Amino acid sequence: MAAMQHFLRFFLGKCCARPRVHHFQPFSGGAVRAISAPMLHINNLTYRIAGRILLDTATVHIPQGSRVGLVGRNGAGKSTLLKLIMGEIASDGGDIRLRPRASLGKLSQEAPDGDTPLIDCVLAADSERATLLAELDADPDHQMPPERMSEIHERLNAIDAHSAPARAASILSGLGFPAEHHSRGVGEYSGGWRMRVALAAVLFASPDLLLLDEPTNHLTCTLLLGWSRFCYHVTAQ
Repeated sequence: MAAMQHFLRFFLGKCCARPRVHHFQPFSGGAVRAISAPMLHINNLTYRIAGRILLDTATVHIPQGSRVGLVGRNGAGKSTLLKLIMGEIASDGGDIRLRPRASLGKLSQEAPDGDTPLIDCVLAADSERATLLAELDADPDHQMPPERMSEIHERLNAIDAHSAPARAASILSGLGFPAEHHSRGVGEYSGGWRMRVALAAVLFASPDLLLLDEPTNHLTCTLLLGWSRFCYHVTAQ
């Protein structure tokens, strides 16, 4: 699985009135890697709620390969900042720019539901793979132009699509789902376990910039340790 190049981890703490940014240097093989070009630019960002200034000309440049934590008390604006970065809400001023052609992902706060098997929920997170496979499935008689057929298979090979089920299963197992449960419907589980499926999906998608809002809320101590090791050792490619 392509390693995620960038992490923003957001915690809802109560240690300060304003959000504070903490940079955690990437770790690889016992040495700190050099900071590279910025992945995310936030310039003079301003946001108001009911006339109250929540973010006041905030500026930060986040380098590619960084892990960043934003800590602040409830209402300080941490989740709002995620929504601004994702483009879910509009700012009152300033500019947010992502590195060209970089992909952006966020852990959904809505737990998946329904009869879809766990493994399929995770696999669906790779939208490109799902789209390419759907195009092939829609042509059972192989009527599409040979050139297009070749393009699809070349791209599937490039994104390592054949190993996707094994990678998805590995992530689910790492989050506490036994292999024999991977074919169960996600709706059979409680909200906390379904949020783990959402976490598995976003990890499987492996975006260049991953935004996480309290991702460890539904993890046990054992799984939290495993999650911490994963975040610590992930490296940019």
